[in-house]
Amino acid sequence: MNFMVQKQNIPQDKIKLIYNGIDVAKYKLPIPPKQDNIKRIGIVARLVPVKDHKSLLEGFTLLRQRLADVELVIIGDGPLKGELTAQAAQLQVESRVKFLGSRRDIPELYRNWISLCFVPLMKVCRSAC
Repeated sequence: MNFMVQKQNIPQDKIKLIYNGIDVAKYKLPIPPKQDNIKRIGIVARLVPVKDHKSLLEGFTLLRQRLADVELVIIGDGPLKGELTAQAAQLQVESRVKFLGSRRDIPELYRNWISLCFVPLMKVCRSAC
């Protein structure tokens, strides 16, 4: 909130903190022993333009040029699924991109990821820096 008051000049009395409605305790599971050497990066988001999965796939393609043992896990569903699947094929990374659709076992899936992606946030940070 200090950022909004100090840098954005928003009056303190106009700011209200709304806590996250997600039970974060569900995500504090013990990390199981790795069954393989694959590094997994994942994102949980609807497959819609504002989430910018296209940029994520492009970035993943660059990463694959440096790391052979990396996999991208995309959890979510939406109108761009066909387009994103086609893009993964065009970029020749379809064997390393897993489209899992909507899931309810997300905490268990997180445990095996090395990174969680927030693509729209990265774009904002890139343009603001």
